[in-house]
Amino acid sequence: MFRRRPRVKCFHAEQSAGAYAGRADLGYRLVPVDRIVGSVGRCHELDARFQPLSLTRARRQRLERIRRLVDQGAILPP
Repeated sequence: MFRRRPRVKCFHAEQSAGAYAGRADLGYRLVPVDRIVGSVGRCHELDARFQPLSLTRARRQRLERIRRLVDQGAILPP
């Protein structure tokens, strides 16, 4: 029996449901990782632990490039 893995919350779906009233630029802020519960653009690709639901060859290569950059101390865009 297959069970669907829980996914992260989709920001736009939550916004449409009235969960968020507006938007304001507050600049850059540190956010504790355990406070992050959703995604703006990739919610359909990630499970609730922010792991990819499926890994294509291209996606594996992308994740490996990101992993290398993080290991090198690079600052990545949000």
